[in-house]
Amino acid sequence: MSREACTTAGCGARVINTIGFIATGTVLIIVLVTKFLAGAWIAIVAMGSLFVLMQAINRHYSRVSAELTPDDEERGEIVLPEHLPARILSASAEPAPGDTVEASRLAEIERDAILKSLRKNNYNRTETARELAISRRALTYKLLHMR
Repeated sequence: MSREACTTAGCGARVINTIGFIATGTVLIIVLVTKFLAGAWIAIVAMGSLFVLMQAINRHYSRVSAELTPDDEERGEIVLPEHLPARILSASAEPAPGDTVEASRLAEIERDAILKSLRKNNYNRTETARELAISRRALTYKLLHMR
């Protein structure tokens, strides 16, 4: 509506809108003050505390990320024996003679546990996998290698 067309009816609508705006704003302020005093301050303090906590967590993860990101000179390097810890270098690549016996014994124990569980669950692979706390796919893989 242009200024020239402001008739008594047109200007009256603008006045009514202004009065409504003032009344709504006054009610909003009164509700905010009374609710704030009645306990809404707790929510505001909690939100502020959570905001500060989340900012601290974000700073922590940013620092950790910066520490873990390799420098340009570290990227693309070949891992050489001198880069490895001493405990890994001192470990033998060849298994000890007793290790093969233990490994075969462990495989036998695993085989017996799978077969016992299969019989118990009427050869239901899903139930057997659930009882053994492994995936059905892992159970199928183990069964294929037992043949």
